[in-house]
Amino acid sequence: VKWQKDNVSNQVEHLSSLLANIHKNHTSKYVFCAEALDTVMNKLLENYIRWYKFLDLKYTRWSPHIEEEKDQQRKLQYIGLYLLVWGEAANLIFMPECLCYIYHHVWLWFKLSLLLS
Repeated sequence: VKWQKDNVSNQVEHLSSLLANIHKNHTSKYVFCAEALDTVMNKLLENYIRWYKFLDLKYTRWSPHIEEEKDQQRKLQYIGLYLLVWGEAANLIFMPECLCYIYHHVWLWFKLSLLLS
């Protein structure tokens, strides 16, 4: 997947702002707050989680187990990937099921590329 350069920089800034806004309410500004990351991830991926549970994909080998994820780096990858898809999708943000479908398949591609590298 080739992301538009401006989309990448916009989404990095977007994610930084989201984390900073939630983080400032949880702890001092000099310590990374895991709760901020969890809050952002749960809020952004809430619809996707409901979508894959509705389709009963939650128990398949190729579905992300987002709610069970403990690794902060992996959480950032889930969030970043979702924001990149969301940023590229333009008008699909008004069609949440399509966005979930696209995110799911890009996530599969991402997971396979990690396994093969």
